[in-house]
Amino acid sequence: MKTLFLMLGILVYLGVSQAQSYTPMLDNQNEWQVLSCYGDDCFKDVYYTNGDTIVNGQNHKILDGYHYISRTFLLREELSSKKVYLKTHINNQQNEYLLYNFSMQEGDSIEMKNPITPFPEDGGFYTLDSIRPRPILHDHMAKFYFFSPSVSNQNEIQTKPIWVEGVGSLSLVTAPGGHPNYFGVGQVSCFFKNGSLFYFDGDMQDSCDAVMKNVEMNNLLETKFYVANSIGHLQTNIPIQSLDLFSSQGQLIRQESIGNKTQYQVDFKNLPTGIYILRVKSIQNQMKSIKFILQ
Repeated sequence: MKTLFLMLGILVYLGVSQAQSYTPMLDNQNEWQVLSCYGDDCFKDVYYTNGDTIVNGQNHKILDGYHYISRTFLLREELSSKKVYLKTHINNQQNEYLLYNFSMQEGDSIEMKNPITPFPEDGGFYTLDSIRPRPILHDHMAKFYFFSPSVSNQNEIQTKPIWVEGVGSLSLVTAPGGHPNYFGVGQVSCFFKNGSLFYFDGDMQDSCDAVMKNVEMNNLLETKFYVANSIGHLQTNIPIQSLDLFSSQGQLIRQESIGNKTQYQVDFKNLPTGIYILRVKSIQNQMKSIKFILQ
């Protein structure tokens, strides 16, 4: 009887451990710091989410950063399926990629896509070898996903990707199939959510500070914006006096005086499809930029 109770206890423990809640990768504001070293010289690239937008009725985070991003990348996360997608809008062409699937089990395989990175965009299939709990900050633990190329993968560049639940790839955020190596393309040294340190690799550096100063979060100007039938609907908590509309290349397209209103509609009917930036200025001279895609 004791043996039976012991076995039931083990099964209950395993069931609870397998049913642990999922840690989302994306929060309101996210900042990945990637360290790269060449010889004795090391430098840090920063990738971060900078604002929200809605495309095809789905919420996205705007991904910005150095070298590879240029604000033409959008991230969205499906909490129910534990999947993270990347949408790109380049040369008037939209593409969506499945970057991460944190519902995978050991032995499962996934086709890695690494758009606009030093790694092959079509990385081929990789097999999830193991999922292991590892420390990410002090005594906090997270699931680490370790991959290796599947037998069918014939790419010349063979990598050993590592994902962390709540963080993403330990290589570049847009390179789930990238190999983390700070004496090469780079490796995530720390990761912040809403300005708070979430992940830190003490073997790479002694300390880590957020580069982004939570401008979006600390800005008192709050905005709600969406586009329907080529009309932009803007709502703010503080009256706004003007707005500027820019192309994705930074060209000023239009300027409008609002007249100290908290609700306003912008007509986009004569504009071609593409990515635009709407810069809003309040009566208190606060400014906020909203990036959106015009279908």
